[in-house]
Amino acid sequence: MPNKSPLDFAQLLPDALALVTRPSTTVYEAVACGIPVVLFPLVSPMVEFDRPMGAFKPTLSEHDLVEDIRAAVRSRPTYFEQSRDFLNANLSIDPEVPASQRIANALIDIYNR
Repeated sequence: MPNKSPLDFAQLLPDALALVTRPSTTVYEAVACGIPVVLFPLVSPMVEFDRPMGAFKPTLSEHDLVEDIRAAVRSRPTYFEQSRDFLNANLSIDPEVPASQRIANALIDIYNR
């Protein structure tokens, strides 16, 4: 059996070199921490993952996975800056707008696509 850390994901993430994950909200956590993301496998109903805007590289095959992870690790020093457009396009954390209104705005945007 592989070793499993007793630490929570949020505690492990800041020390990670990269995160390999399927499309999920963990992508946002990693991007916000400046941890490069490799998406694999790509199956996702979440449309924001169709437009990575430099925040991650979708890996198209198992054959490409190792090189994509290496490239992600190499990008770590500038990763937060290169992924900022993705965060800004997909998250709204305006302290002047209540969370319920931000959620409603996001749902309206999805509906209007």
